[in-house]
Amino acid sequence: MQADGNDLDGLIARWRNYRRQRPELPPSGIEILERRLRDETAALINAGLTVDEAFIVSIRRIAPQDAASADFGRELWQRTTQPPPAAAQDRPADAAANADLIAALILAAAAAVAIKIPAILGYSLSGGHD
Repeated sequence: MQADGNDLDGLIARWRNYRRQRPELPPSGIEILERRLRDETAALINAGLTVDEAFIVSIRRIAPQDAASADFGRELWQRTTQPPPAAAQDRPADAAANADLIAALILAAAAAVAIKIPAILGYSLSGGHD
């Protein structure tokens, strides 16, 4: 996903604006979610994901605690995976880039799930049992 040239701060600003339109949480709750979103995204970027991939995975990770973030993530995913406009479909490079993007997002989501499997099975990544 090329976020219209936005960096992480731009993506988070879009999330924050969307989140504020749904007042289920007080501003302090939004700040806590934002800190978690930033921490999750930074960890995934350090693990090798792009800013866009890391942001989408991070949104998915906080979604179980926040329905509005889940909705934002769904809308972002839909915008990301929408087919290009008819004029752009004539350009094969765009279609290939979209296919690569979708594959990268699927792999990022799979990696996020795969890293949790040891914990689900009761193992810690440090070698011992939980």
